[in-house]
Amino acid sequence: MADLIFQGAGSMRLTDVGDGSYTVRTALVVPVTGGPTLRTNAGFTAPGQTLKNYTGKQALSASLTTTITLETVTTGKIYIITDIYMTTDTATLVPDVQIQAAGIPIFRGVIKGDTAPISLPGMESQPNASSAQLVQIVVPAVVGPPNFYFFIGGFEQ
Repeated sequence: MADLIFQGAGSMRLTDVGDGSYTVRTALVVPVTGGPTLRTNAGFTAPGQTLKNYTGKQALSASLTTTITLETVTTGKIYIITDIYMTTDTATLVPDVQIQAAGIPIFRGVIKGDTAPISLPGMESQPNASSAQLVQIVVPAVVGPPNFYFFIGGFEQ
């Protein structure tokens, strides 16, 4: 059984309460509004994993649904989304945005450009797409029309 003991800013010690040894690991403590947040990193990719990040700016249509193709998942692999950031450059419109795998929504949210972007770094519940599925962002027709900005991060394994 192990205790988690904090030793000042930026470090922690895991101590085995039996006869075992302890391990020191460093973690970054980032002050944010509302208190500090402990951020750790799972490390580099494992064998067989490939990082896949997509970023872009797309003008939306006032009359048609806008579809942005990210990738077709490699046969025999799975694409796991770990980070999502999406916003628009308008304060008045609130589009209902989806990330789809093979036409089925795997993530859905609404955006209000000035106050409510979708910002989900390091999600625990990770949307994913299976082997050979087409992954797309789908934004409905938006009067205006504004520009849409996105970053989708993840890995294929």
